[in-house]
Amino acid sequence: MYSKVLSGLVQGIDGTLISVETDIHDGLPVMNMVGYLSSCVKEAGERVRTALRNSGFNIPPKRITINLFPADIRKEGTAFDLPIAAGMLASMGVIPTDNIKNILILGELGLDGHVNTVSGVLSIVHSAYSEGVRSCIVPAGNSREAAIIRGMTVIPVTSIGELVDHLSGIQTIEPEYVDVEAMLDTSGDEAEVDFSEVMGHESLKRGVEIAAAGMHNILMTGPRRGRQIHDSQTYPNDTSETQP
Repeated sequence: MYSKVLSGLVQGIDGTLISVETDIHDGLPVMNMVGYLSSCVKEAGERVRTALRNSGFNIPPKRITINLFPADIRKEGTAFDLPIAAGMLASMGVIPTDNIKNILILGELGLDGHVNTVSGVLSIVHSAYSEGVRSCIVPAGNSREAAIIRGMTVIPVTSIGELVDHLSGIQTIEPEYVDVEAMLDTSGDEAEVDFSEVMGHESLKRGVEIAAAGMHNILMTGPRRGRQIHDSQTYPNDTSETQP
C-alpha cells in the first residue's frame, strides 16, 4: 500500500519541503530508503522500526520502500523519523491515508517511541505555510516555536502513540497557541540603570552608544580575574571631580 507524508529540512536559513513516500508490498522482508540521503537519515530506518515495535505496532514481513524527494536535494538531519513512521503506519492501514494529506510532520524518534525535538522547525513551518500548508505535527518541545507562524495549526506530540490516536480520531490533541503580540510587546520594559552610574570610560560609553544607535552587535567583557575596582579609584582619563 502506498502513502505520502509531507516533511521538510533547512537549507541555510530557509526551509524546504520534502515528500516522504512509503510503499509496502509483497517480497523479501527488507527496508530500502532512497533519495540522496545522508548517513543519519539512512539510520532512521532502524530507529523507526525499533520505535514502532516498542510502541506496540507489528511491522509486516514485507518489502518496504521509502523515497524522499526531490531526489536532487541532499537529505540531512533526524527530523524525518516521525514522518517515515507516519508513512509506514498509513501504508500498514493503522492511520487513514486521508488524515495525513497536506499536513507537515517533523520529529526525531527515540527507540522507545518518544518524539524528541529537532532544529530548524520555525524555518520549515514558515516555508510550509508559504506553500499553502495550514496544519503541522511537531515535537512538543518545538510546538511554541512553530506556533509563532500565524494561521498555522500546530499539534504537539510526545510519542508515536499520541500521533496515531490523533490522526485516527481516537483522542484529539489541542493545538498549541502563542500570543505573538504579548511576546513581542516591550512597552513595559524600562532600563533600571544607565551610563550615569559609570565613572570614567568615556570612550567605551561612546562606543556602546554608537553601536546601540546603529543597531550593531557589540562584545562586552568584565574586569580581569582578581582585579578589584573601587568607587574611590581614579583613572588618568577620568574628568570627574575628586576629593583632595
